[in-house]
Amino acid sequence: MNAENNASANGTKSISYFMNTKNWWQPLLFILIISVAGVGMIGYQTYNDAPPMTGFKTPTGEVMMNKTTIEEGQKVFHKYALMEYGSFMGDGAQRGPDYTAEALHYITVYMNEYHGEAFRRENSREPSDMELKIIGENIKSELKENRYDEAGNIVTLTAAQAYSLGKLRTYYTDIFIDKNAEGSFPPKGYISDRKEVENLASFFFWGAWVCAVERPGSNFSYTHNWPFDPAAGNTPTSPVILWTTSGSTTSSPTNFSSQRVKTC
Repeated sequence: MNAENNASANGTKSISYFMNTKNWWQPLLFILIISVAGVGMIGYQTYNDAPPMTGFKTPTGEVMMNKTTIEEGQKVFHKYALMEYGSFMGDGAQRGPDYTAEALHYITVYMNEYHGEAFRRENSREPSDMELKIIGENIKSELKENRYDEAGNIVTLTAAQAYSLGKLRTYYTDIFIDKNAEGSFPPKGYISDRKEVENLASFFFWGAWVCAVERPGSNFSYTHNWPFDPAAGNTPTSPVILWTTSGSTTSSPTNFSSQRVKTC
C-alpha cells in the first residue's frame, strides 16, 4: 500500500514539474541545441560536399567553358524565367522538360553518334548489335569517370564528351533561335542573343555532368544517379528508392520527360 502511495506521489510530482512553465527552459534548451547543431551540420555538408562549379577542356587542352560560363548560363536561366516552364535538377514548374535530364539524354545520344561514326571510319562497316552494346557500356564508363582536377578547377573531357558539348549548344540554339516553331515554348524571339543561349547550354551541360559523374570516393553521382537514365549509367541507389517510396504518399510524381509540348 505504501509502495502504491509513493508511486502515485512521484507521478504527481513529475506531472507538476512539467506543468510548471518555469521548468520548461531545460528541455527547450536541449531541443534548441540539437536543432541548431543539426541545421549547422546540414549546412556544412551542403556547401562542403557540393559539386564544383568547374571548367571543361578537351583532351588536347582547349578550354571549352569555365566557371564564369556556367554562372553566366545560370543568370540566363533565371533572367528568362525558364524555371517557370521547365526545371533544373528537378526544381521548377515541370510543365516542360527537366533541362538536366534532357541534356544528359542528348549528351548520351551524341556520344553514341560520335563513337558510332568513329567505328565506321575505322572498320568501313556498321557496328553489330553486340558492338553497339559495347560502345554503350564504354559511354557509361566515360560519363561516370571523374576527371576533375581540383588544383586547376577543370575537368578533362573525352573526345566524345567534347563533341557532345558542341552538339548540345547547337541543339539549344536551334530550340531557342534557329528552328523555333510557332505555337510552342519558347515563343519566337524569346531569347535572341546567341551567346546567352551558348552559356545556357553550357550551364545545362554542367548540370548533366553533375548528375552523371561519380562523386569522389563513391560509386554514384552527386545526385545519387538522378535522373533515371540507364543509357547514361544512371540507375537508382538504395537511398533514392527509400526516399521515393516513403514520400510517394505525400508528393506527386515528377515529370522528367524530355518531350516538348505545344502551348494552347
